[in-house]
Amino acid sequence: GYLGDFLGNADTFWKSINIFQLAVQESQGGGRGVLGTVKQDWSKIWPLALDSQRLAAFTTFSAFWTRLDRSKIIEDLMNDVLPDLEKGYKDKLESKDQQKLMQMSDDERRDEIIKRLGNCELVKQYVLLSQSDEEVKSIGGEMGPFIANFISSLERKVSLETDKLGQTVDYA
Repeated sequence: GYLGDFLGNADTFWKSINIFQLAVQESQGGGRGVLGTVKQDWSKIWPLALDSQRLAAFTTFSAFWTRLDRSKIIEDLMNDVLPDLEKGYKDKLESKDQQKLMQMSDDERRDEIIKRLGNCELVKQYVLLSQSDEEVKSIGGEMGPFIANFISSLERKVSLETDKLGQTVDYA
């Protein structure tokens, strides 16, 4: 359905962006880097069949993202699931967890991320608070794997781009 189309488009979008460039834009833009980047490509992310609702959907997404960003819940979640994500290049290379993840296939990494998400207190609290919400239940089957794939892809991109950046610095 439309949710699957949206999530597929979003997955393609996030896999195509340069993480470090986005991080620079985010720090220079006072938190508006991600939102600005998403806004530029929203027409590629939002399902074409729902084009008449695209602007309203972005407005809703923008408000949601802004609130989520202010809450720092994403940072807390990422620190629980990927504790080495914000480490420097050398520290990352020495991290046993990072080495373990780098040796995994994409499927193994996704499964590991799902396991970590399931053990995360924030996720457990969310599941508990939303267990009686029928709308949440109706999309959970698609959202759970999307979030796990997203975090797994993000971890892989950061690792690979950090490795390339480190090699470039080493060669300079």
